[in-house]
Amino acid sequence: PQFADIRPTSSAEHATFSTTDHDVHRMRRNALGKFFSRAQVSRLEPTVRGLAQRLCEKILVVGEEAPFNLTTAYSLFTTDVISGYCLGENLGLVAQKSWQPNFREPLYAQLRLVYLFRFIPFLKHAGVAVAMYE
Repeated sequence: PQFADIRPTSSAEHATFSTTDHDVHRMRRNALGKFFSRAQVSRLEPTVRGLAQRLCEKILVVGEEAPFNLTTAYSLFTTDVISGYCLGENLGLVAQKSWQPNFREPLYAQLRLVYLFRFIPFLKHAGVAVAMYE
């Protein structure tokens, strides 16, 4: 492929989603498959509907008071859905009065680093080395 020389510089060589080897990717994907089966997603639907309803109600109430960033609202919703599924209980971000705290900014700060590490891979190792000696 045209970009074959770029793929090996992945910032997370041992991650499930960025695995370049097909067999390894399939093995890791199969391990996660049961969590995203049709039956499992169907069991999650009432929770997602309930959180979506609460988010809509919050948007209507808070939207009357002041403008807000809709992306932040969806970020709270997504975090609650994922944390509820993974931890058994959501973090209650949709239920809180304001839009803060929110994990959107810290997540994007991390993702910007991943992008940088992908194309300048030695920075990833330099960061680990610096952390070890601090």
